[in-house]
Amino acid sequence: NPLMGITLQEDDPPTDVDLKDIFHDIDVGDSLDYTLWDPVTSSWTTSTQNENFTAGIIGTNIEITPKENEFGVDIILLNVSDSYEFTIMPKFKFTVTIESVNEPPQLTSIANETLIGPVIAKVLDEDKWYDLNVVGTDIEGDQLTYSTNLKTQFPSFTTPGESEVDHFT
Repeated sequence: NPLMGITLQEDDPPTDVDLKDIFHDIDVGDSLDYTLWDPVTSSWTTSTQNENFTAGIIGTNIEITPKENEFGVDIILLNVSDSYEFTIMPKFKFTVTIESVNEPPQLTSIANETLIGPVIAKVLDEDKWYDLNVVGTDIEGDQLTYSTNLKTQFPSFTTPGESEVDHFT
């Protein structure tokens, strides 16, 4: 049963599960209606917003879409009834796990510099100090490590401890 537990990654596209392959009505000709419990409105509806994903009923499918940069385990409550509003499966509960994806850090600023893509082109005066203040962020909150790839014949590079200020001579 594909609804016993669904695992997606936070960057996955919307995923559809066909409910007509799971739920059946023994009365020939009856169509089934699917509704989801929405904890925000405390009502049965065709779409819901959970902490880590959105879910919606589209025809006979349930579509689950992970939210950007959100992950964790949550539940979906599904109600299945026939065209006479007879409940086929009362309050079917299943879990959806959204796994974290490690996103690359983003360079947010370099003080007093214009960034051209990931490159800074700068002409430095000989025998002068140049301080470069680099600031980056990581959506998962990982600690960042800064490094450089200098394209010069005789660089000197120092990083004072945990600071983001690098000195070049």
